[in-house]
Amino acid sequence: MMREKSKYFRLNRLGEFQRGHWEEQLRWEEGVTLLPGSGGRLISRPFDSGGKETQWYRLSSRCTLPNNTACRLTIFTSETSTIQLPKGEKMELEEYIASPLSWEEKLRQFAPYEVMRLPLEPELLLYEAKGRYLWFALELTASQEQSPKIREMKLSFGGKSWLRDLPELFQTQDDGFLRRYLAIFQTMYEEMEETIETTVKNYTPQQAPEEFLQWLSSWYCIQEQSLWSREQLRELLAHARELYQAMGTRWSVEFLCQLYLGQPVQIVEYYQKDDPDFVCPDGVRRDQLFPNPYVFVVLVPERLIQGRSQYLALLKILDSCKPVYLQARVILLRENPWDVGIRVGQECCLSSGMGGSSFGGIILREPEMGEEE
Repeated sequence: MMREKSKYFRLNRLGEFQRGHWEEQLRWEEGVTLLPGSGGRLISRPFDSGGKETQWYRLSSRCTLPNNTACRLTIFTSETSTIQLPKGEKMELEEYIASPLSWEEKLRQFAPYEVMRLPLEPELLLYEAKGRYLWFALELTASQEQSPKIREMKLSFGGKSWLRDLPELFQTQDDGFLRRYLAIFQTMYEEMEETIETTVKNYTPQQAPEEFLQWLSSWYCIQEQSLWSREQLRELLAHARELYQAMGTRWSVEFLCQLYLGQPVQIVEYYQKDDPDFVCPDGVRRDQLFPNPYVFVVLVPERLIQGRSQYLALLKILDSCKPVYLQARVILLRENPWDVGIRVGQECCLSSGMGGSSFGGIILREPEMGEEE
């Protein structure tokens, strides 16, 4: 028999937390946090369950709560989407929460709707939270050394309680304890089912969580993960199969260079030496482009290389995708018309290795970086 699953609201992005009351002391660093030694407060937007007298079951949080820090939670519920103001007028809850009124004034107005007040924990049962609308207030306090951080919050509600699967005797004589007790295991079971159903996204580079990217990268032996930004790594993983099939080809070199630098580069191979249509770039000597049949040259605009570390990273990337028996030479081109040609001193030859051509698998010989006139 198929059970009706619980529903939920999930908050894991800055915009979702900022839809309510958000104080400027709060910061977003892959989660809600604040500077050490400070405090901050927020009130969430109202969450509409869509039905009257909804039982809210559980609040799950992915959070870090170091010692000497505090995170106090207050839960509010209501059957209507409006709030009664002192002068008798009514105002929409979401509009009132986002208004410029002070935190203290808002909490005074919310006092009749308060159902729970307790410290935030990774898992909380909302056994007293019942109503169509639910919203919460958070008050964070950091120590001088550490700050709390809330990465994600998940509010579970609705669905049919497992109590309905028990004999009628248990259903009619339950005072609420058995329903709440079963809700612990029901939400755990449904969360496990959800994890199984959504596991496929962990293997999709464009959807995988950030912490899962490193694990996926290890599957493809991408050893130099630190060279790539998060978005570059997703793109690299999405094309990993084609790259391995084309490893050592001109296409793989062009693809990886463009992915890393953000713009295409020009590759010059030895066979182009006798091509009458080939035009040598300004300021570059032909003997630099065609030293011998076992060298190919990558011409890179100098503005794309920001310092020595990025230059060395490009060399590592070239070493990971070039044919083992070839050397790669990098020439940085100056685009300023008043400069002459190239920086010859920043050429580099990569020696072939013995470890195959998997990503990062070839040993890089340290380049010479001295200037040469």
